Amino acid sequence: DPVGALRAEADRAAGRGEREAAMAALGRAAGQVDALDPEDPARIEVRLRSAAVHLRFHDVPAARAASVGLPTPSPAVAARVERGLARAHFLARERDAAVTLACRALRRLRDADPLLQARAHHLAGAVATRRGESGRARVLLAEAAADARAHAAPALLATCLYELGYAHFRQGAWSEAARAFAEADAVAAGRLLRIQRIALEGLFFSSIERGDLARAGDALERAAALRSIPPLPVVLPS
Repeated sequence: DPVGALRAEADRAAGRGEREAAMAALGRAAGQVDALDPEDPARIEVRLRSAAVHLRFHDVPAARAASVGLPTPSPAVAARVERGLARAHFLARERDAAVTLACRALRRLRDADPLLQARAHHLAGAVATRRGESGRARVLLAEAAADARAHAAPALLATCLYELGYAHFRQGAWSEAARAFAEADAVAAGRLLRIQRIALEGLFFSSIERGDLARAGDALERAAALRSIPPLPVVLPS
């Protein structure tokens, strides 16, 4: 892909701080796509990269010129254009316009991917747990699980529920942890075996803490049956 190679060359040059070299590579790429339909993804991508390079070097007028009038055949492309223009407004100290465009871009991305916020909350919650911010993690992960449940996304739901159980566990909320791990097990059962295995391990530990030895034994037995399934790289404290 000659155009892709030129875009990559421009990215490397921009990363080295060589603006002229980056724009030269993008100019050659533009020459190869100029004959294409204005809404062709390859042609749009070259213009988006040009705007991004200008922004990297804080050339707001050039970035705006590269972005204005750019076709937006999909919400994702429109969001990229608006995000770039938002940054241009921010650099120009036009903060109100920057916030307006950034929010519009986020709304477009949410419309294009209704699970975008759930994934973001899941990641932020998992990080918060491991930073010792279990209270904040529980809020984020509960919201992520609710969104995943509403959009019938079982893999994301099971993962969110496991992480929610882990956050409860880290805070010593054994009953809430057991409840989340049990739900993760139910969602993952028979189809998401790696998540099911660690959910059962979490259910074992939280049941031990609660003094529910019968449930702990059942969870341990079921987890042992999945021993051949490689676990996810997450370990509960014993």
